[in-house]
Amino acid sequence: MRLAGRSNGLVTAALLAFLFLLDANSRRPVPLRQPAAAKAVSACMAVTRADVEVVVGRKVNRGEEQTADGSSTCDYSAAGG
Repeated sequence: MRLAGRSNGLVTAALLAFLFLLDANSRRPVPLRQPAAAKAVSACMAVTRADVEVVVGRKVNRGEEQTADGSSTCDYSAAGG
């Protein structure tokens, strides 16, 4: 009877191995989505008029942006300098 117990174990192991092979071959790789393109942030978008007014404690004019060589600056001015 021990031989029958071993053969059942071998059949079970072979069946499990077969099922694992079927499962492994049935999976297809999931395509990855391309990441969204990064949007450039200008200096006037990074530091807003409201931000400057809070820091300096007075009203400022709308920022004047200048760009050169891929970078930008934003100049805010107030009445009287």
